[in-house]
Amino acid sequence: MTGPNLTSKVELYLSKKADNELVLKTTLPQKATFSVDPKTGEKRPSETPPVIIIRDHDLDGLPDDFHMEPSGTPLYKEQFSADGFIKYRDSPEHQVILLQWIIGIKYATNYFLHGVRWSIPR
Repeated sequence: MTGPNLTSKVELYLSKKADNELVLKTTLPQKATFSVDPKTGEKRPSETPPVIIIRDHDLDGLPDDFHMEPSGTPLYKEQFSADGFIKYRDSPEHQVILLQWIIGIKYATNYFLHGVRWSIPR
């Protein structure tokens, strides 16, 4: 649970593939992303819950690529993997992906090893 008064739910899936790939998939609340009407400035929540998939192919603890739905148009000259994921760059534009990765991995560690539903170490 997250947000004001813990009223929003984030779904988290963590899996390790046979080829030593670690995959973190988060499904965020619909209100996590929104569009803005250019005429009125009104904010509208996403019609579908945003999904972020982040992968670490070499288990070095850092993301290697990611995919987001709804995706929109990339703002920068992104490089893509063969299966359409955006290659992670150590840059200000991708810091939010690194933060999602860190929070997800911390939460999974606390929950699966210690039974604590929190991303902050206890």
